[in-house]
Amino acid sequence: CGTECLAQEYGMIDSDGNMVISKSMDNMITNIANFGDENDIKNWSKLCTNIANEKASKEEGSFVCNRNPLLFVLCLYDVRNFYCPEEEQVKDDKCDERRNKLKAVFPQ
Repeated sequence: CGTECLAQEYGMIDSDGNMVISKSMDNMITNIANFGDENDIKNWSKLCTNIANEKASKEEGSFVCNRNPLLFVLCLYDVRNFYCPEEEQVKDDKCDERRNKLKAVFPQ
């Protein structure tokens, strides 16, 4: 529920619990502005907002907390891993496998 609390605090979700692209973008640019240029960051923010909203709409079952903000953060984690400079990447079979799977999601 922590991610939902933060998302509410920063105005990143609307009254229906969906991620709000502009607020998400502002927050993302503020926090990782030194990673990629501003246009890339805006594109990743839009992509992760859409991915989070889409995944949350397909989930079955009931949850105590809104999962959209968590799904958004997980997408940002994937962005950070995928676009990590090669010299800083963790060299591990599982990490390499994850980056390969992300090629289908993120533009290169």
